[in-house]
Amino acid sequence: MKTVITFCTMIAMLIAISPLLAVVALVTPIPAFVSQTRYSARSFAFSFLGSPIRRRMEYLAGLVTTDTYAKEIKHFGLGSYLVDRFRRLGQVYYERQRKLIGTRNAAAAAWSMLTTLTSSGIYLYIAVQAGSGRLTLGDLALYTGAATAVQGAVQGLFLGFSGMYENNLFLDLLYRFLGTRPEIRRPERPRPVPADVRGHVRFEDVSFSYSGSDVKALDRVGFEIRPGETVAVVGRNGAGKSTLIKLLCRLYDPTEGRILLDGVDIREYDPEDYRARISAMFQDFVTYQATASENIGLGDLSHLEDLSHLEDREAIADSAERAGIAERLERLPRGFDSPLGRWFDQGVSLSGGEWQKIALARAFMRESAILVLDEPTSALDAQAEHDLFTRLRALAAGQTTLYISHRFSTVRQSDRIMFLEDGRLVEDGTHTELMRLGGGYAELFTLQASAYLHDEEASRLP
Repeated sequence: MKTVITFCTMIAMLIAISPLLAVVALVTPIPAFVSQTRYSARSFAFSFLGSPIRRRMEYLAGLVTTDTYAKEIKHFGLGSYLVDRFRRLGQVYYERQRKLIGTRNAAAAAWSMLTTLTSSGIYLYIAVQAGSGRLTLGDLALYTGAATAVQGAVQGLFLGFSGMYENNLFLDLLYRFLGTRPEIRRPERPRPVPADVRGHVRFEDVSFSYSGSDVKALDRVGFEIRPGETVAVVGRNGAGKSTLIKLLCRLYDPTEGRILLDGVDIREYDPEDYRARISAMFQDFVTYQATASENIGLGDLSHLEDLSHLEDREAIADSAERAGIAERLERLPRGFDSPLGRWFDQGVSLSGGEWQKIALARAFMRESAILVLDEPTSALDAQAEHDLFTRLRALAAGQTTLYISHRFSTVRQSDRIMFLEDGRLVEDGTHTELMRLGGGYAELFTLQASAYLHDEEASRLP
């Protein structure tokens, strides 16, 4: 209020000298405001349209600066090529940015010069009035100060409006993003997930297509897994195995049909509460750049309020033991407190199989009714794989277990085997039953067995 009163008083004083003088002081900053507003819109458009280039540059930077891709990039000599691509993208992006900033600053300087010239004209006019005796020296100082205050206030006001306009362009995009409704939604009145989930899973004519695709990843799939049963899912690449896992974990919802847990459609539950009852290890598991203890403890943050479970060394050590990685972690320089990965100082590198065991231990941390394993042994050697599946029933005692594997020598140990082909469940039974059936499973099993046999015979040759 005080600022408004002061501003109005200054305007009144300029009007007392010359109404035209007051109008000029008020109007002069307007062209600069219009110019800055236009360039604010251009700056937003540049940032929005240039974001794909920035993302590509960030991706290329990640390729050449992290250890995740170091071996392949080094082996194929891709470093210079990737750096050159980054440089060329950077030249395009930064050249456009420099051009925009340069023209914006030039326009701002030009309009600022106009404002300066106008101010000088106002001061000259007041000085002439004082020189002719119409104003005293005191009036000269007073009115000159009034003109300066008015122009400064108007410029500051327009500058603030220009900044708000530009910021609102970005904020509007952010709010639209934050307002995006997830496809997996919490029901208005979710059914509470029972504390004693049995793990009885049932798929009823489930079909699913990924967004933008007309091809069904799953086509009218139906099956039942009884509580505590161990079921393997096999099939050729692209048959829909991982999609089935994603639907069970409710990362997606079926486009047709429904999935039941203990007789209840899983869409009736809160997604977070439902997922808390499932332990999962995915094929593309995450290698967290954190300590070994944290890498495993992150599997269950149900006690996040006090981090008691994340720091529960007994539970973490037990999960590591079950996954067959405890002995390796104990030999690290700082044991379970050793940082893993090379992104930070003193990090320890692990092999692919050891990282996979870490991910498996993370899945064992959660006490759940259902255990989902997507290619849990793809990076393990034959002995480690055999040991894991030999102990799997004991490790998952009381849990309904569903796992995907391409190695049929271990699949045969499961209670049941489901064979998927082109998104459809075409065979379901025990190993013996499917071999007797002589279908797709028997064909793939025979191919693998013959390959192993051929390798074994070849190893005996002199």
